[in-house]
Parts: sequence; C-alpha cells; structure tokens
Amino acid sequence: MRRMATALAALACAASAPALAEPNVGSGSEAGDQEVVVTGERLAGKKLHQEAAEFVRRIGFATGHRPAARWADAVCPAAYGLAPQHAAIVEAKLRQVAAEAGIEHQRPGCKPNLAVVFVEDGSAQAREMARRLPSLFEEVGPVAKERLFKGDSPIRWWYSTQELGTDGRRPTSDSPYGSNGRTKTFSKFHSSIVSTEVIRAIHCAVVVVDVNRTAGRTLDTVSAYSALVAFAEISPREPPPDRSILDLFETAPGPTRDLTEWDMTFLKALYRMPLDREARMHRGLLTQALVRKKGG
Repeated sequence: MRRMATALAALACAASAPALAEPNVGSGSEAGDQEVVVTGERLAGKKLHQEAAEFVRRIGFATGHRPAARWADAVCPAAYGLAPQHAAIVEAKLRQVAAEAGIEHQRPGCKPNLAVVFVEDGSAQAREMARRLPSLFEEVGPVAKERLFKGDSPIRWWYSTQELGTDGRRPTSDSPYGSNGRTKTFSKFHSSIVSTEVIRAIHCAVVVVDVNRTAGRTLDTVSAYSALVAFAEISPREPPPDRSILDLFETAPGPTRDLTEWDMTFLKALYRMPLDREARMHRGLLTQALVRKKGG
C-alpha cells in the first residue's frame, strides 16, 4: 500500500489539489449500445430531447452553476497494481478511447497525469493516499470524503482542476483579497456577451478500482468504465443512466462491455464544445449533440 502511494506521488498533479468529486455507486443494464427505448420504439422528437437531457442530468455533468471541465493538457495514462502486460492493456484502452473521442494523449513513456489504480480495498487505498499525499484531497468536501474513504463503490475517482483564460493562459496574478482569500486575474483579449472568459480544465485524475468489488468484470470492461470517468468530470446520480456504461454494477457480471454510443457521443461533444460558457449552456450543448446523433 505504501509503495503504491509512493509511486502515485510521481503524478504530474501530486502537488495540486483536486476539485470535489463524488465516488460512484453503479447500477446495471443490458450490454452494448442502446439504440431503442425499452418498449422498442425509436426515440424521436420531444421524447428524444427529453431522454438526452435526462442522460446529461443523470450522468452528473456540469451540475448546478459549475461549468464543465475537460483535459487541457495531453493525457498520459498509467495503470498501477497490475502485472506489466495487464497494465499495458488498461493504458492502451484509455488511449484508444481518447483517440476516438478526439482527446489529445501522449505516447507511452510520458509522465503520468492520469492514474488507474487496482487494489484489494479501495477505501483503504484512498485513506492511505490522503495520509501520504494530503494535497490531493484539500478540496474534497466532507460528504465526498466520507464516501471516498468509507464507501463501497467498486470504482471511485477524483480530479485536480484549474482555471485558465479562454486562450489557455493561466492567471497573471493573485491577490490576497476576495471571499476565498485569493483572487485570480486573467488577461482579456476579446469581448463577448456569452463567454465567461474563464475555462475549467482537468490536469490530473485518479481512478481507484477495487478488484474484489469488480470481480467477474473483464479488464477491458473496467478499463472502458475508467476511461469515461477519467476523461469527463462526472458524478452519476443514482441510478445512473441506463444508456451508459456507468450502470455496470447493479446486475451480475456478464459479457465484456464497452462505452455505449451515448457515452462516446457525450465525450466527443464535450471535447468539441466551447468551455467558456455557463453550466446551463454546457448541458444544452451536450443535449443537442445527443439529439443530433440519435435523431440523424
């Protein structure tokens, strides 16, 4: 356990603090992409829009007033706790999903900024990491910590995020004033009535896989699930959408599953849409992308 935490200290974000991320407790569904509703009727019109909006809501993305976040730097995935040949399978799956979704990723041998950790006790691993790397948990709220450190989630995750200017620039200065004690200043080079002038970017993520609680699921299935939660700052509601791999853990283990068509459409839309918008606009853009894909 200590060796694992020491290895994770090499992550590019080890000295940064993550934003709040709720661990997930999954539910279940049929395997494969979901093209039709349970009744067999093809989604269309108002019904399709409702289902798409519900998918975005239940996936727990850009909730409330907090805008969406995605990776700004190229992703460098690394798997820990597995034999080298199995770790390579996990990392290859993550890169495959990234390539398909249009997410910039680095070649093997890069400095990791995304860790997928396989352990026998997910709660104990999270607590050990918090003890040895407290800076990773400074912004995790009390409720999230309770679930992260004591929950029974088969897979749990959290992120480190930062605010950037719309052109990717970091804050030019900090002030000791402001409600949170630090006020960031961004250079502004254009005028817009819709742009927030600031974007939220993921620059590190940790996914912890409890091998005892994921027993019976294939490594490729677990890797696909890990890819979705690693590439998008999400916190699924219970139950998560049944058109997503996020509902993996309610039913008994079955055949290998991959990201659904809804999942991939969501990721592709996330990495194409403008980030300098309010949360409600992000939800609307993602809903529209799903409607276009399923209705076209």
